[in-house]
Amino acid sequence: MATSMLLMLWVGHVRADFSVESVEATIKNEQVLVDLDLDLTLSDEAEEALQRGIPLIISIEMVLGRNRPLIWDSPVATWKRDVEISYHALSEHYLVQETGRGEIQNFLNLSQVMSVIGNQRGLKIPVPKLPTNSELNYGLKVRARLDAEALPTPLRLMAYLSPSWRLSTGWSKWPVQH
Repeated sequence: MATSMLLMLWVGHVRADFSVESVEATIKNEQVLVDLDLDLTLSDEAEEALQRGIPLIISIEMVLGRNRPLIWDSPVATWKRDVEISYHALSEHYLVQETGRGEIQNFLNLSQVMSVIGNQRGLKIPVPKLPTNSELNYGLKVRARLDAEALPTPLRLMAYLSPSWRLSTGWSKWPVQH
C-alpha cells in the first residue's frame, strides 16, 4: 500500500507554480511593515499527499538588507514564517496553522487556503534602529517554498528528486520605503 502511494506521488504531470506577485514594504518605528501577494499552486502530487494525510509546510522567508552599489548587500534582519497545511478527512476541511502558534483556521477548499497564505497584510518584521537618511536604500528579499525537510522520510527523497515537489518562488528583491 505504501509503495503504491509513493509511486502515485512520483508519477504525474507538474502543474505547480509559486511566484511573488508584489511586495510593499515600509520602515516605520523599528519595524518593517509588509504587504505580500504570492501566487501559490501545489502540484498534483503535493495535493494528493495532503489528501492522504501528509501535512505540508510552506515557508515564507524575508531578508532586509541595505543596498550598496559596489559590494554585496548588507543583511540587517531576517524573518521566517512557517505555515502548516493539513487535511482532516472526517470533516473534509483543510486546517492551517502557523508553526509555533496555537490558532488553527479551517477552510472548505484548498484554493481558499492558498489564497490566505499568499495574501499577507500588515506583517511586522522587527528591526534594529536603522538610519533612514535619503542616501541609504534598503531592499527586501522574499521567497516562499514548500519545505521538503518537513516531509516524512520516505517522501523526502522523492521531494528532492522530482520537479513536482520543488516548489519555490526563488528569491526576489523589492524596494523598501522609508
